[in-house]
Amino acid sequence: HCNHLTHFALLVQLTNSTPDEPTLLSLQLITYIGCGLSVISLAITLIFYIVLWRYFEGKVVIFIHFNVMLNLLISDILIITTFGLSNYFVICVVSTFVLHITLLSSFSWMLVEGLHAYIKIVRVFSSEVKPWVYCVFAYGTITRNAIFTLSQDDNTLKYQYADL
Repeated sequence: HCNHLTHFALLVQLTNSTPDEPTLLSLQLITYIGCGLSVISLAITLIFYIVLWRYFEGKVVIFIHFNVMLNLLISDILIITTFGLSNYFVICVVSTFVLHITLLSSFSWMLVEGLHAYIKIVRVFSSEVKPWVYCVFAYGTITRNAIFTLSQDDNTLKYQYADL
C-alpha cells in the first residue's frame, strides 16, 4: 500500500497518531474541494492566456506564468485522480514521479520568475534571456533530481512512499 502524499504529511505531523474516520473524511473532502477549485481557476486562466497570447507585450513573463500554472494544474489533477489508487504500486510510483516533477518545477518556475524580474529591474540594459534557457533550467534540473529519486532501490521506494 502506497500513498504519494505521505512525505508531505510527515512534515506537518505533530503526533504519531492516525486520524479517526470522520476527520479523515473531512480532510479528503477539503482536499477534493480545494484542488477542484484550483483546477477550475487554473484551467480558466490558462485558456485566457492561450486565447490572448498575441495581445500581451511581455511574452517571456507570460511564458513563465503559463508554465507555473500548467505545473500546478497537472499536480492538482494528479492529486484528485490518484487519491484512491494507492493500492497499485506502479500507478503510485508513476503518479509520485510526475507529482514530484510538477511541484518542483512550479517552484523552479517561480525562481525563474524572480530571476527574470531581477534581470529586468536591476540589470536594465542587459540582453534578454531566451525562454528555452529558462525551460532547460526549470525542467532539466528537476527531472534529473526526480530520476535520481526514482532510480533508488526498491526498499528505499517502499520506505519513502509507504503508509507510515
